[in-house]
Amino acid sequence: MQYDAIEVQAFDAGNPATAAQVVRKTVKEPGQGEVLVQMKYAGVNPSDVFSLMGVYPGFTQLPGVPGFDGMGVVAKVGASVTAFSEGQRVTSLGWLTTSQGSGSWQQYITLPQEKLVALPDEVSDEAGAQFYINPVTVVGLLEVAAVQPGQHLLITAAGSTLGRMLIKAARAEGINTIGVVRRPEAVQELKDSTG
Repeated sequence: MQYDAIEVQAFDAGNPATAAQVVRKTVKEPGQGEVLVQMKYAGVNPSDVFSLMGVYPGFTQLPGVPGFDGMGVVAKVGASVTAFSEGQRVTSLGWLTTSQGSGSWQQYITLPQEKLVALPDEVSDEAGAQFYINPVTVVGLLEVAAVQPGQHLLITAAGSTLGRMLIKAARAEGINTIGVVRRPEAVQELKDSTG
């Protein structure tokens, strides 16, 4: 079976959009301990743009499919796979095959079962697609900032996905947040989405 993938064949630091092109690929049937995932969502993070530019150290193999975040549905399981079944919603531990040129920007991907995480029913597809890059960044930012409960944390680009995650995580730690947004109407949007 053929499917579409976004592939980088040559890096372009000046115009990253020109580095990506849609190509046809053949589905890799899952082998022993592997799972074939039909991708539903794949995020675009700064690390992905840096991958297109050729400056991200985790993406060097060309041609290659970028994409560090995403979620999908199990399409088929290989022999000895017991943790997942067809139709199950999953995400990955960072789509760690990206460094091998096989990231989340494709319609199908075959991964070892130990690289997958089942998504609970209460987690939306959109949230599941943001499982890795932004949450790890939020944890790192809070650790480096070392803001203590009761203190204040100023967050620029507070209306972004990362900003909203950072607000929620900081508040959960008892940290007061001040969010900066560019548009006046974004103030209410931010209040509605972060409580």
